[in-house]
Amino acid sequence: MSNIIRRIKEGEKLVLWIGDAISKIVGLPTKKDLARSICTDINESAKNAIKDKKSLAEVSQVYLDSISGSKSKLLKKIRNQYSGDDSAGNPLKVFAEAPFVESIITTSIDDLVEKAYGDSVFKVNYYSEDLGGINDKKLYRVNGSLADLNKTIITKQDMRKLDILPIYNEFFNRLAQEINGRIVLFIGYDLDDPDTINNISMVLNKLEGVRASAYFITSSSIINTTALNWLNANEIKLLKQSDMEFIEAIREYMIGEGIVDLPLEEVRQEKKSLLM
Repeated sequence: MSNIIRRIKEGEKLVLWIGDAISKIVGLPTKKDLARSICTDINESAKNAIKDKKSLAEVSQVYLDSISGSKSKLLKKIRNQYSGDDSAGNPLKVFAEAPFVESIITTSIDDLVEKAYGDSVFKVNYYSEDLGGINDKKLYRVNGSLADLNKTIITKQDMRKLDILPIYNEFFNRLAQEINGRIVLFIGYDLDDPDTINNISMVLNKLEGVRASAYFITSSSIINTTALNWLNANEIKLLKQSDMEFIEAIREYMIGEGIVDLPLEEVRQEKKSLLM
Protein backbone atom coordinates (compact mmCIF):
# COMPACT_ATOMS: atom_id res chain seq x y z
CA MET A 1 0.00 0.00 0.00
CA SER A 2 2.80 2.41 0.91
CA ASN A 3 4.39 1.75 -2.48
CA ILE A 4 1.21 2.77 -4.30
CA ILE A 5 0.91 5.96 -2.20
CA ARG A 6 4.54 6.81 -2.99
CA ARG A 7 3.97 6.33 -6.71
CA ILE A 8 0.80 8.46 -6.62
CA LYS A 9 2.79 11.22 -4.89
CA GLU A 10 5.36 10.96 -7.68
CA GLY A 11 2.63 11.68 -10.21
CA GLU A 12 1.72 8.21 -11.50
CA LYS A 13 -1.88 7.52 -12.48
CA LEU A 14 -4.23 4.73 -11.40
CA VAL A 15 -6.57 2.68 -13.54
CA LEU A 16 -9.24 1.10 -11.33
CA TRP A 17 -10.43 -2.35 -12.39
CA ILE A 18 -13.56 -2.89 -10.30
CA GLY A 19 -15.42 -6.11 -9.54
CA ASP A 20 -18.74 -6.77 -7.86
CA ALA A 21 -17.48 -7.54 -4.35
CA ILE A 22 -17.62 -3.75 -3.81
CA SER A 23 -21.31 -3.87 -4.75
CA LYS A 24 -21.89 -6.51 -2.06
CA ILE A 25 -21.00 -3.89 0.55
CA VAL A 26 -24.09 -1.84 -0.36
CA GLY A 27 -26.42 -4.81 -0.65
CA LEU A 28 -26.16 -5.58 -4.37
CA PRO A 29 -25.58 -9.16 -5.58
CA THR A 30 -22.28 -10.58 -6.77
CA LYS A 31 -21.95 -12.94 -9.70
CA LYS A 32 -21.73 -15.83 -7.24
CA ASP A 33 -25.03 -14.70 -5.69
CA LEU A 34 -26.64 -14.62 -9.13
CA ALA A 35 -25.26 -18.07 -9.96
CA ARG A 36 -26.67 -19.48 -6.72
CA SER A 37 -30.11 -18.01 -7.42
CA ILE A 38 -30.25 -19.18 -11.04
CA CYS A 39 -29.10 -22.65 -10.07
CA THR A 40 -32.27 -23.17 -8.00
CA ASP A 41 -34.34 -23.06 -11.22
CA ILE A 42 -32.31 -25.72 -13.03
CA ASN A 43 -33.58 -29.29 -12.87
CA GLU A 44 -31.43 -31.84 -11.07
CA SER A 45 -30.34 -33.76 -14.17
CA ALA A 46 -29.16 -30.57 -15.89
CA LYS A 47 -27.26 -29.49 -12.77
CA ASN A 48 -24.92 -32.43 -13.33
CA ALA A 49 -23.59 -30.60 -16.41
CA ILE A 50 -22.41 -27.67 -14.27
CA LYS A 51 -18.72 -28.04 -13.53
CA ASP A 52 -18.61 -25.15 -11.06
CA LYS A 53 -21.82 -23.89 -9.47
CA LYS A 54 -20.06 -20.67 -8.38
CA SER A 55 -19.58 -19.59 -12.00
CA LEU A 56 -22.35 -17.34 -13.30
CA ALA A 57 -21.17 -17.86 -16.89
CA GLU A 58 -21.43 -21.63 -16.57
CA VAL A 59 -24.65 -21.78 -14.52
CA SER A 60 -26.46 -19.33 -16.80
CA GLN A 61 -25.31 -21.24 -19.90
CA VAL A 62 -26.70 -24.51 -18.53
CA TYR A 63 -29.90 -22.65 -17.62
CA LEU A 64 -30.30 -21.53 -21.23
CA ASP A 65 -29.40 -24.92 -22.65
CA SER A 66 -31.81 -26.80 -20.40
CA ILE A 67 -34.91 -24.61 -20.38
CA SER A 68 -36.59 -23.87 -23.72
CA GLY A 69 -37.03 -20.19 -24.58
CA SER A 70 -35.44 -19.11 -21.32
CA LYS A 71 -33.32 -16.11 -22.31
CA SER A 72 -36.00 -13.61 -21.30
CA LYS A 73 -36.62 -15.54 -18.08
CA LEU A 74 -32.92 -15.51 -17.28
CA LEU A 75 -32.63 -11.75 -17.77
CA LYS A 76 -35.76 -11.10 -15.76
CA LYS A 77 -34.43 -13.22 -12.91
CA ILE A 78 -31.14 -11.33 -12.97
CA ARG A 79 -32.86 -7.94 -12.97
CA ASN A 80 -35.04 -8.97 -10.02
CA GLN A 81 -31.91 -9.68 -7.99
CA TYR A 82 -31.04 -5.97 -8.21
CA SER A 83 -34.38 -4.77 -6.85
CA GLY A 84 -33.14 -4.52 -3.25
CA ASP A 85 -32.00 -1.47 -1.30
CA ASP A 86 -28.60 -0.06 -2.32
CA SER A 87 -28.93 3.21 -0.42
CA ALA A 88 -25.96 2.52 1.86
CA GLY A 89 -22.99 4.84 1.43
CA ASN A 90 -21.19 4.36 -1.87
CA PRO A 91 -17.57 3.34 -1.10
CA LEU A 92 -16.44 4.37 -4.60
CA LYS A 93 -17.14 8.07 -4.01
CA VAL A 94 -13.65 8.58 -2.64
CA PHE A 95 -12.20 7.65 -6.05
CA ALA A 96 -14.52 10.12 -7.79
CA GLU A 97 -12.65 12.90 -5.99
CA ALA A 98 -9.19 11.48 -6.72
CA PRO A 99 -7.26 13.36 -9.42
CA PHE A 100 -4.83 10.45 -9.75
CA VAL A 101 -7.51 8.03 -11.05
CA GLU A 102 -7.18 8.14 -14.83
CA SER A 103 -9.98 5.76 -15.83
CA ILE A 104 -12.17 2.90 -14.61
CA ILE A 105 -12.74 -0.60 -15.96
CA THR A 106 -15.48 -2.82 -14.57
CA THR A 107 -16.87 -6.30 -15.13
CA SER A 108 -19.80 -5.61 -12.82
CA ILE A 109 -23.16 -4.81 -14.42
CA ASP A 110 -24.68 -2.61 -11.69
CA ASP A 111 -24.50 1.20 -11.69
CA LEU A 112 -22.45 1.75 -8.52
CA VAL A 113 -19.66 3.51 -10.43
CA GLU A 114 -22.07 5.86 -12.19
CA LYS A 115 -23.72 6.72 -8.87
CA ALA A 116 -20.31 7.58 -7.40
CA TYR A 117 -19.07 9.63 -10.36
CA GLY A 118 -22.29 11.17 -11.69
CA ASP A 119 -21.75 12.95 -14.99
CA SER A 120 -17.98 13.14 -14.57
CA VAL A 121 -17.35 9.86 -16.43
CA PHE A 122 -18.00 8.94 -20.04
CA LYS A 123 -19.47 5.44 -20.18
CA VAL A 124 -18.05 3.11 -22.84
CA ASN A 125 -19.70 -0.29 -23.23
CA TYR A 126 -17.96 -3.07 -25.14
CA TYR A 127 -20.39 -2.43 -28.03
CA SER A 128 -20.26 1.41 -27.98
CA GLU A 129 -19.58 3.21 -31.23
CA ASP A 130 -18.72 6.46 -29.45
CA LEU A 131 -15.57 5.81 -27.40
CA GLY A 132 -15.32 9.33 -26.02
CA GLY A 133 -12.86 12.18 -26.42
CA ILE A 134 -9.25 12.49 -25.33
CA ASN A 135 -10.14 14.58 -22.27
CA ASP A 136 -12.99 12.39 -21.02
CA LYS A 137 -12.51 10.29 -17.89
CA LYS A 138 -13.87 6.98 -19.09
CA LEU A 139 -15.71 4.07 -17.52
CA TYR A 140 -15.16 0.94 -19.60
CA ARG A 141 -17.90 -1.66 -19.16
CA VAL A 142 -16.51 -5.03 -20.27
CA ASN A 143 -19.74 -6.92 -19.49
CA GLY A 144 -22.28 -4.21 -20.32
CA SER A 145 -24.78 -2.94 -17.76
CA LEU A 146 -28.24 -3.34 -16.29
CA ALA A 147 -29.29 -0.25 -18.24
CA ASP A 148 -29.16 -2.36 -21.41
CA LEU A 149 -29.66 -5.83 -19.98
CA ASN A 150 -30.18 -7.55 -23.33
CA LYS A 151 -26.56 -6.76 -24.23
CA THR A 152 -24.95 -7.86 -20.97
CA ILE A 153 -22.24 -10.52 -21.05
CA ILE A 154 -23.61 -13.27 -18.81
CA THR A 155 -23.16 -16.76 -20.28
CA LYS A 156 -20.14 -18.69 -21.54
CA GLN A 157 -21.42 -18.17 -25.08
CA ASP A 158 -21.64 -14.41 -24.49
CA MET A 159 -18.02 -14.42 -23.31
CA ARG A 160 -16.91 -16.40 -26.34
CA LYS A 161 -18.55 -13.92 -28.72
CA LEU A 162 -16.91 -11.00 -26.93
CA ASP A 163 -13.59 -12.77 -27.19
CA ILE A 164 -13.61 -13.75 -30.86
CA LEU A 165 -15.73 -11.22 -32.75
CA PRO A 166 -13.55 -8.54 -34.43
CA ILE A 167 -16.25 -5.85 -34.10
CA TYR A 168 -15.16 -5.40 -30.48
CA ASN A 169 -11.45 -4.98 -31.23
CA GLU A 170 -11.51 -1.19 -31.01
CA PHE A 171 -12.91 -1.38 -27.49
CA PHE A 172 -9.98 -3.52 -26.39
CA ASN A 173 -7.52 -1.29 -28.28
CA ARG A 174 -8.77 1.62 -26.19
CA LEU A 175 -8.34 -0.41 -23.03
CA ALA A 176 -4.75 -1.12 -24.02
CA GLN A 177 -4.10 2.61 -24.46
CA GLU A 178 -5.63 3.39 -21.05
CA ILE A 179 -3.63 0.76 -19.20
CA ASN A 180 -0.23 1.06 -20.84
CA GLY A 181 2.38 2.51 -18.48
CA ARG A 182 -0.04 3.00 -15.59
CA ILE A 183 -0.79 1.38 -12.24
CA VAL A 184 -3.69 -1.05 -12.56
CA LEU A 185 -5.57 -1.79 -9.36
CA PHE A 186 -7.92 -4.78 -9.19
CA ILE A 187 -10.42 -4.07 -6.42
CA GLY A 188 -13.71 -5.75 -5.53
CA TYR A 189 -12.77 -9.18 -6.85
CA ASP A 190 -13.12 -12.61 -5.28
CA LEU A 191 -10.41 -15.10 -6.23
CA ASP A 192 -12.77 -17.88 -5.16
CA ASP A 193 -15.13 -16.87 -7.99
CA PRO A 194 -14.03 -18.78 -11.13
CA ASP A 195 -15.39 -16.01 -13.35
CA THR A 196 -12.86 -13.58 -11.85
CA ILE A 197 -9.87 -15.26 -13.49
CA ASN A 198 -11.76 -16.19 -16.67
CA ASN A 199 -13.12 -12.67 -17.29
CA ILE A 200 -9.93 -10.80 -16.50
CA SER A 201 -7.79 -13.29 -18.45
CA MET A 202 -9.94 -12.87 -21.54
CA VAL A 203 -9.28 -9.12 -21.47
CA LEU A 204 -5.58 -9.39 -20.62
CA ASN A 205 -5.02 -11.83 -23.48
CA LYS A 206 -6.20 -9.09 -25.85
CA LEU A 207 -3.72 -6.56 -24.45
CA GLU A 208 -0.49 -8.20 -25.57
CA GLY A 209 2.50 -5.92 -25.40
CA VAL A 210 0.91 -3.62 -22.84
CA ARG A 211 3.15 -2.84 -19.89
CA ALA A 212 1.47 -1.99 -16.61
CA SER A 213 2.15 -2.38 -12.92
CA ALA A 214 -0.76 -4.39 -11.53
CA TYR A 215 -1.95 -4.96 -7.96
CA PHE A 216 -4.75 -7.23 -6.72
CA ILE A 217 -6.45 -6.42 -3.41
CA THR A 218 -7.58 -9.37 -1.33
CA SER A 219 -8.12 -10.07 2.34
CA SER A 220 -8.17 -13.83 1.79
CA SER A 221 -5.74 -15.64 4.06
CA ILE A 222 -5.78 -18.74 1.86
CA ILE A 223 -5.36 -18.42 -1.92
CA ASN A 224 -5.65 -21.54 -4.04
CA THR A 225 -2.81 -22.70 -6.28
CA THR A 226 -4.67 -21.91 -9.50
CA ALA A 227 -5.17 -18.30 -8.43
CA LEU A 228 -1.55 -17.92 -7.27
CA ASN A 229 -0.23 -19.30 -10.55
CA TRP A 230 -2.51 -16.95 -12.48
CA LEU A 231 -1.35 -13.92 -10.48
CA ASN A 232 2.30 -14.85 -10.97
CA ALA A 233 1.89 -15.55 -14.70
CA ASN A 234 0.40 -12.09 -15.18
CA GLU A 235 2.90 -10.39 -12.84
CA ILE A 236 0.11 -9.14 -10.59
CA LYS A 237 1.22 -8.28 -7.05
CA LEU A 238 -0.99 -9.04 -4.06
CA LEU A 239 -2.08 -6.40 -1.56
CA LYS A 240 -3.25 -8.29 1.53
CA GLN A 241 -6.01 -6.09 2.90
CA SER A 242 -9.74 -5.72 2.47
CA ASP A 243 -11.27 -3.48 -0.18
CA MET A 244 -12.59 -1.12 2.51
CA GLU A 245 -9.21 -0.95 4.24
CA PHE A 246 -7.63 0.11 0.96
CA ILE A 247 -10.36 2.67 0.26
CA GLU A 248 -9.98 4.10 3.77
CA ALA A 249 -6.19 4.36 3.32
CA ILE A 250 -6.69 6.26 0.04
CA ARG A 251 -9.21 8.53 1.74
CA GLU A 252 -6.78 9.27 4.60
CA TYR A 253 -4.03 10.05 2.12
CA MET A 254 -6.31 12.45 0.23
CA ILE A 255 -7.31 14.19 3.48
CA GLY A 256 -3.66 14.48 4.50
CA GLU A 257 -2.76 16.00 1.14
CA GLY A 258 -5.70 18.43 1.26
CA ILE A 259 -7.35 16.83 -1.79
CA VAL A 260 -10.58 16.35 0.16
CA ASP A 261 -11.83 17.94 3.35
CA LEU A 262 -12.51 15.93 6.47
CA PRO A 263 -16.19 16.30 7.41
CA LEU A 264 -16.71 18.41 10.55
CA GLU A 265 -18.28 15.56 12.52
CA GLU A 266 -15.25 13.39 11.84
CA VAL A 267 -12.91 16.18 12.96
CA ARG A 268 -14.83 16.30 16.24
CA GLN A 269 -14.58 12.55 16.63
CA GLU A 270 -10.83 12.61 15.99
CA LYS A 271 -10.28 15.43 18.50
CA LYS A 272 -12.40 13.56 21.05
CA SER A 273 -10.36 10.38 20.61
CA LEU A 274 -7.10 12.33 21.10
CA LEU A 275 -8.35 13.79 24.38
CA MET A 276 -9.44 10.45 25.83
